[in-house]
Amino acid sequence: MKGAKYLRIFSTSLLIVISIILTYDYGASTTFQGMWRYPAEEKQYVVMTDSTAYFRDVLVEARTHVAGATDGDTWTASITRADGSTFDWNAVTFYSNYNGKSNCFVYPGLNEVCNITSTKIYWSINTQCRQNGNYQMSFYYNKNTNPAPVATTQFTLLPQIKDGKVPAYNQAAYLDAYDHICHHPDNNSLTIPCSTPGAVPYTIKRKGCFLTSAAMILSYHGVTVDPPTLNTWLKNYKKSDNITSAGFDRKGNVQTTAVIAYAAEKGVNMAYDLSEPTTGWSGYSSLDRYLCTYGPHIIKPSGNPGHWVTATGRNSERTTVKIIDPSGGVATTLQQRYNNNNYIQLRTFSGPEFTLEGRSGLTFRLHSPGELLITDSLGRRIGYDPNSGIRYNEIPNSYYDYLYPDDDTEPYPTELLEHEYKELYIGRPVAGDFKLQVIGTGTGNYELDISSWNPDVSNSLGTKIFDNVPITPNEVHIYGFNYSKLTTDLDFSALDGNFDGKGQRPTDVNKFLSYVTPTSSPVTLAQGKTSYTLVIVYDKNIKAETFTAALNGNDVTSLFRPKAGRAEAVTLNLNQGRNTLVLSVDGTLPSRMATDTDRLVFIVP
Repeated sequence: MKGAKYLRIFSTSLLIVISIILTYDYGASTTFQGMWRYPAEEKQYVVMTDSTAYFRDVLVEARTHVAGATDGDTWTASITRADGSTFDWNAVTFYSNYNGKSNCFVYPGLNEVCNITSTKIYWSINTQCRQNGNYQMSFYYNKNTNPAPVATTQFTLLPQIKDGKVPAYNQAAYLDAYDHICHHPDNNSLTIPCSTPGAVPYTIKRKGCFLTSAAMILSYHGVTVDPPTLNTWLKNYKKSDNITSAGFDRKGNVQTTAVIAYAAEKGVNMAYDLSEPTTGWSGYSSLDRYLCTYGPHIIKPSGNPGHWVTATGRNSERTTVKIIDPSGGVATTLQQRYNNNNYIQLRTFSGPEFTLEGRSGLTFRLHSPGELLITDSLGRRIGYDPNSGIRYNEIPNSYYDYLYPDDDTEPYPTELLEHEYKELYIGRPVAGDFKLQVIGTGTGNYELDISSWNPDVSNSLGTKIFDNVPITPNEVHIYGFNYSKLTTDLDFSALDGNFDGKGQRPTDVNKFLSYVTPTSSPVTLAQGKTSYTLVIVYDKNIKAETFTAALNGNDVTSLFRPKAGRAEAVTLNLNQGRNTLVLSVDGTLPSRMATDTDRLVFIVP
């Protein structure tokens, strides 16, 4: 071989790619040299083995070699797809003289390549997300006079990622302490503070199904990591506010955006919350299209409310979902493992082959009793309103799910079913004002976590949590905040429906301090209750250093952490009878400074 020239032709309208590689070479007749494929996860051609391709293969390529070309010789190829349709490539023609040049191979639409009589021709076809089944390719020399193919080859396109490309991690192999959560020594399902005497840390074996699946997906996309390494990183990831780690929520659930942050730290661009693909063979289901377009995802099998597995495709008959179950690290199917073919939730990821703008996200997790409903700055809603019975799904790249604590025990502990929580996620949110409603479905206290992540600004996770907020059936708590694409710090503000304390007039002064709870004053606590959680909103124009708080005449300012444009939850310990809380802060108006002072009354029966 004396040298090489490379020409590639893309026919996007037909989703066919023709590749011609022309080389100076000397050999014998026209020969078929084999099949190659271009997997999305490897980003290079690899030799096809066992005549098998996979639905994440961007291209499948047949290679032929021709030698001793004479004037007027032609070479072409055709393919019969799995659905029975066919496609014929245009012919490559050899001319002894072409436009004043000698010995030229010419393909329609390409510049000619001349001064050679031997070449290699690579015939490529798009196969990613195409119909699975058998494909046949035939290759012709001077087809008009020799209609029989000089070579024929077949390959099978499977609706799956190639076995072994997604590592099969077994969570049971890891006894490392999972996150920062502990359980009672006599009750593995009772989560207690780790500071409690006798508290036993949960392990990856017990709680790490999502963590283990996330490690599989990261490794598939080139961020090689095992579950203990990922667990350690998440535990130490960018601590925020009064939570232990931003990598997990306080119940030990992995923050999916933190998984993407880990990839970013390792130099790999990944994304979460993907739009459903619309390209590809229409016979594929929603899950199939996600898998063949983006790679493996995490799903929750039907009937296993606290368990997650990694989906990698379908079996060849497309009758069940192929999975790797972190419970045992087993490559299996939903049918074999769980005796059904259904999944109830999906978490989607993409790898570095995609560049998605605005990978930011907002996550809301509510621990009952209540439902979540959000309205974005465009007036679109997502969530559920139990008062009207309407479920909204108007915001793209978003979901609202009911979840249970992760647990690898089978059968799933009945007592954990009482700890249902709600997760609402908005991917790539539009900038502007949002209204978050917590709508009570029972009498009790709820916990609310709000997280904002924007890797284009910072790889940290801004998190705000509210503890033990009392609520009653049909009661509506409104959290207003402003989301900006320039920060992860949410700017909280008072909205219509919040209680302004009725402390001052005019109302522009009264807005310096407002409240999600209470919604009025005085407040009478339920029988037996001696504490109350106040959720206070600080206007963005306050002077935080001027804030004061007094409860029954005693200075309690140290309980509060006022910050302009933020909100916080503060628990007050109250006395029997009437309790008076006086709050005061200075703020800036367009033309002057002013003071907002509110007097809130709490009655303990």
